[in-house]
Amino acid sequence: MKKVGVIGLGNMGMGMAKNLIKSGFSVIGFDLDDKRLLKLKENGGSTATSTVQVGEETDAVFVMVMNGEQVKAVVADLAYKNKKRTWIFHVRLSRGSGGGTRTPDLVVNSHSLYQLSYSGMGDLSK
Repeated sequence: MKKVGVIGLGNMGMGMAKNLIKSGFSVIGFDLDDKRLLKLKENGGSTATSTVQVGEETDAVFVMVMNGEQVKAVVADLAYKNKKRTWIFHVRLSRGSGGGTRTPDLVVNSHSLYQLSYSGMGDLSK
């Protein structure tokens, strides 16, 4: 796996994209903010015009969006509109007694999502 997608290029998503680029991965990103897309290009990444394009052009996608509703929308796009088998990672900041740690809380193959029952997501095909 050498081509990775990042959807959501805020502080966490951009930081992850930069580190992936530094580690030799080809990164394609998507964000609703054109300034963030430009920043990704300036750091050596490429940009997509949709979440589906990210999924179709990569082997794995990190979903780094703001809230649960956005996660549902992005994961549904990747699962039901994407023709390629893409691994989807959703990472959130979990705060415990020792501070914050980043932990993947959704790791799934996009073609297996119809079997997934995750935090009340329900049927993502709707």
